[in-house]
Amino acid sequence: MKNFYLSVGAALALTGGAYAQQTTLQGIPVDGELAKSVTQLMTAKPMAESTDFTFDDITYWVGEGENRAALVLQWNDDREEGALVWGYRFDGTATGFDMIKEIAAADDRLYFAASQSSLGYTIGGIGYDLDGDGDIALLENGNRIEVVDGMAENSNYDNLTAADSDDLWISGWYSGYWSYWVSDDETIPPTGYSSLGASSRQLVNGSVDGWIYSDFSGETNWKTLIAVQAPITVPELPEKFTDGFFIQNEDWFGHTMGSINWVDNDGNFYYNVDNKANGNTEVLGNTSQYGTIYGNYYYAMSKQTPRLVIMDAQTLQVVKSFDTLGGSEVSGDGRAVLGVSADKVYVGTDEGIFVLDVANDFTLGETPIEGTGWDETTYSSHIGMMARVGKYVFAAKKSVGILVIDPETDTVVKTIDNGNVCGLTVDRNGTVWAVAQSEIVSINPATLESKTQALPNKMVSPWGTWMADKMCADPDEDALYYAYGNGSWANSETQIGKLTINEDGTLTENADFTFTMPEAATEGRKQILYGKIDIDPQSGYLLATTTQDGYGANYSYNWLHYINSETGEVEKTVTLTSDTGENYYWFPSMPVFPDNHEPEITLDEITLTDDEQTTLKATNCITDDDNLPALAVVEVSSSDENVFTVTGDGVNFTVAAVAAGEADLEIAVNSNGRIVEKSIPVIVEKTVSINDNLLTGVSVYPTMVSNTLNISGVTDGEVTVFGLTGTKVAATTVTTGNTAIDLSHVASGAYIVKVISGNKSYSTKIIKL
Repeated sequence: MKNFYLSVGAALALTGGAYAQQTTLQGIPVDGELAKSVTQLMTAKPMAESTDFTFDDITYWVGEGENRAALVLQWNDDREEGALVWGYRFDGTATGFDMIKEIAAADDRLYFAASQSSLGYTIGGIGYDLDGDGDIALLENGNRIEVVDGMAENSNYDNLTAADSDDLWISGWYSGYWSYWVSDDETIPPTGYSSLGASSRQLVNGSVDGWIYSDFSGETNWKTLIAVQAPITVPELPEKFTDGFFIQNEDWFGHTMGSINWVDNDGNFYYNVDNKANGNTEVLGNTSQYGTIYGNYYYAMSKQTPRLVIMDAQTLQVVKSFDTLGGSEVSGDGRAVLGVSADKVYVGTDEGIFVLDVANDFTLGETPIEGTGWDETTYSSHIGMMARVGKYVFAAKKSVGILVIDPETDTVVKTIDNGNVCGLTVDRNGTVWAVAQSEIVSINPATLESKTQALPNKMVSPWGTWMADKMCADPDEDALYYAYGNGSWANSETQIGKLTINEDGTLTENADFTFTMPEAATEGRKQILYGKIDIDPQSGYLLATTTQDGYGANYSYNWLHYINSETGEVEKTVTLTSDTGENYYWFPSMPVFPDNHEPEITLDEITLTDDEQTTLKATNCITDDDNLPALAVVEVSSSDENVFTVTGDGVNFTVAAVAAGEADLEIAVNSNGRIVEKSIPVIVEKTVSINDNLLTGVSVYPTMVSNTLNISGVTDGEVTVFGLTGTKVAATTVTTGNTAIDLSHVASGAYIVKVISGNKSYSTKIIKL
């Protein structure tokens, strides 16, 4: 090409404008066999198989502006299904070269080779990344040429090949060439031969540029026109999976293993993140029904090998996996999994509960906990949902009821009989709610007392093809959400209801919450729930995954709905597809939420007299932005039992004074595998005799305080204000005989004011308004 351009320049110097009478290819004069082929082609004109394609059929547009143009490319390669069409928008002036260059820069599948001379640019090679693998480069006699923003400047057209042989790529000049066809009246495809090159071609509103590769074989006609779809950009995985939530999927049984998708807080979807985080290899087993994060690990359960996969909770890199659960070769299918202590996880299966020793390199026990396996009376060993509240683990067992297990000894201490039980959840106060189809059983986690009441609507039993039951608790109010419908099989639910938990423990249907299932994609079809519903702790939305009812291809339609937990209104819907934007058979099992925050112990100080005690509810002393405090395991002890003792039932604990002095209440909290500890000062004061040690002449006013509390009648002492639980909220030193304390920062309620001077004291009660 370089020598060819030099000869063209020499010809121009000798003959002036005579070249205009010659045959041109992209504005360059040609002769010989090349001129003969070009003349033959332009005389015949390419015919179109169809002229029904219009600008309105174009789906992928590049650029901005009021003017529209179109680009049509045809390689005449047996692998192409037809000629590809892009759209181009612009304002002001633009050339045909501007159009192909900007489209190639925007669409990372399209690339071309061009060369510039005094007569403008020629285009001698065009490529398309047919398999979308991103391997785009050219080879010139074996040397790699990088393509920058879709373009490579190289004039050696007859010796260029694509680095990826899977790409559509053709280049040439003397061995074959790209012919250039144009129209300016929105005619697609164009049939007017351009005597100019693309850089000299001025576009107008309605221009169409078409490029066809010719190999000197004669007439070339346009194939069926295909509108190019915008490229699907697969985002890179985040470094850590923290700001969003996972959706664990059964996935397409018989085709692929289970999978995990990730949805970030901006609504961006990342598909198959478990595979991508592990070198693009499948890591989960078949039909992955349950997942949870506990401590630093994500535990994914599947019904078939590998049945349990343990991954790093923030990166999803596999730590360990188990093909079998238990000692037998044909072992239990995976069910729910539950972290019960810092070093112990319960693994539920259809053969009972096995103990996983986390501290000992994730060693799994070979036999199930006694009483959780095969039951000779009910012929059942299926374990469903599990939860730990206080001292006990509560596990649903098919045809039996709720097993109550002591995780310290791994023994079943009680069974709450109900053969219809199919799952459970825990409300924010710690009450265990066991679903029993048309009934629901409430269980006190400390006393283990239970009460059964009717559900307004019957829930479907999931035991046939087990999956997590569709029920969850609200973390911020006394309410439960549950799914129901007219069908009798799992995943036939079309409704979500909200139940208000009353003070007496009864349930009332919340009339303010109304959920209406959105329309499906196919006319005459409806959406149905698929997988567990749950509240996202970061956004507060109730999340529900749905599919289209029916069988077969209906399951390839999937949606994620963000539901207002107060009204039931669907506030946002996202369609779940594949990485390429196509429908896919996800069969989503449940959302799984990351654990981003440490729990916090909010108790600061306790003050008692030596004849007092105070009982505190553990949930009132803890906060956790990711988990219900009711699910935290709280352990308490006294640093000196000569000062005070502490006892508890796992839900409440009582601090009882023994003698005057100071010691620490040691609290350790395990909230979802995250452990924090704190020493709380406990001050026990000696009981003062009213007759002997009463401080007289003291005035504390007003008793109904808005902001400022006044103390008079004492010139040397200490004033302390306590809550009724013994927590100190304010204190000051009295030196002037008249002292004021600012209580504007103190919450409304009843408080005790204690004034001490020497060995005498005075106490009174006030109300903070």
